[in-house]
Amino acid sequence: MSRKVTLIMPCYNAETHIDVMLASVYGQLHDDIELICIDDGSTDNTRAKLDAWKPIIEKRGYTMTVVSKKNGGAASAINVGLSLMTGDYICFPDNDDMLMPGYASKMLNYLEEHRKMQWVKCGCIMEDLSKLHYPRIKSQLKQYNNALSKRHLLELTISGRVPAVVWTIMVRRSFFEECFPDMKIDEGGVSQEYQMIFPLTAKARYGYIDEPLYAYLHSRTYGDNHRNKSYESEALYLASLSAMAKKIANKLGKTEDQKKKWVLMCNIAYIYRCIAAARRHNESESLKQLIGELFTQIKPIIRLESDLINIETLQEIPNRVITFLAYGALDKLMYTANEFAQLITPKMLKQFEDLQTNDVHVYGAGWLGQVIVHILLYMDIMPKQIFDKNSDKIGDSIYGIPIVSPEFDSLSAREKQDMLVVVAILDANVHEEVAKLLIADGIQKIEPGDDLIDTLQILAAANGENKGSQIS
Repeated sequence: MSRKVTLIMPCYNAETHIDVMLASVYGQLHDDIELICIDDGSTDNTRAKLDAWKPIIEKRGYTMTVVSKKNGGAASAINVGLSLMTGDYICFPDNDDMLMPGYASKMLNYLEEHRKMQWVKCGCIMEDLSKLHYPRIKSQLKQYNNALSKRHLLELTISGRVPAVVWTIMVRRSFFEECFPDMKIDEGGVSQEYQMIFPLTAKARYGYIDEPLYAYLHSRTYGDNHRNKSYESEALYLASLSAMAKKIANKLGKTEDQKKKWVLMCNIAYIYRCIAAARRHNESESLKQLIGELFTQIKPIIRLESDLINIETLQEIPNRVITFLAYGALDKLMYTANEFAQLITPKMLKQFEDLQTNDVHVYGAGWLGQVIVHILLYMDIMPKQIFDKNSDKIGDSIYGIPIVSPEFDSLSAREKQDMLVVVAILDANVHEEVAKLLIADGIQKIEPGDDLIDTLQILAAANGENKGSQIS
């Protein structure tokens, strides 16, 4: 079976930085690589640089094709590359970044070892090579690879909770052809990312390699320059991205309700990003308008109080609504925005911020358990199971997370060691009993602090919750 990997790389005015990328291609550990570089109407010496590298790359044993075309954007350049490729696996690196030596070989090996996976993502490094790229995003990718969250991947990608980037992926050619029968992506819009990532995610779950195999050097030539310009320029770019996302979401949606939900998620995500941009550019008037737009979008689905003026709190509300939209939990939103501000505090989040393991569980399927699951989902942590002794609850689920009986005796010592259990029980006696059980079994546990419990008790009373009937 062929193991040829095709790297399709659009190039535009890249003479000052393309040497780094091409040197990293030369240094790949995999021996069967086809590099296709498309000079997308550059006005500098990009083409000359590519021609100079061609014999060097070919001396390494790779093939290198260089094509020049009129400027049409990254998507049109990718389509040229797709028409020329002969490999069985495809990657889409940017011309101003860098590949780690195992970029091609490790993703290829993953797909060969995991035949049911049609594509794979890897971790990446941002600019400073000593620092990992956004630990929270790294955690997202790791958690969303969990089979339990398979059905939510597309929603979370559409809403921007999972990054829609193409430079860290490898796709089987056969699967790419299944998603794009004519081997072409939509050339409309300002990005090449959405029109590839959304259909791929809709068709199949991806794998994730928890290792930084790609270095994003942040000298963008195809899209991020808007960040260095005015708020108006950035807002226009974000509006274009949002329009593209809604167009694709409408195309992929199978029912009118599904399309409506996805478009709403796109709208909220757009406002969320614009709020961040307005704050970065100190645009107070634009910020006021965005707050009004946010209220208009969210009012039908969440209770908002008129005295909510804390912008830090307001900026978190879209994140929360998007998460619960994705997990189908809107009918169970428990708090007003001000109550949420009391609940999601930096001190509380500190308790959960280091949960980088894939093996997180919750003990307790009662009211507090549901709240803890909300908080974990908000932080992009997907619990594997919810333990509960109540036989009436066993077999049910919360947002797709199964409720099971706590049968720890059947677990191996290694399985117990890898587990982390969040104890979500308000009754002090039962809580103490469960804590002792977990300690005796050598299982790591996290117990919500007293300040969080006190806040939950107050909110429960205010909302008329009958906690006694729901405590495990």
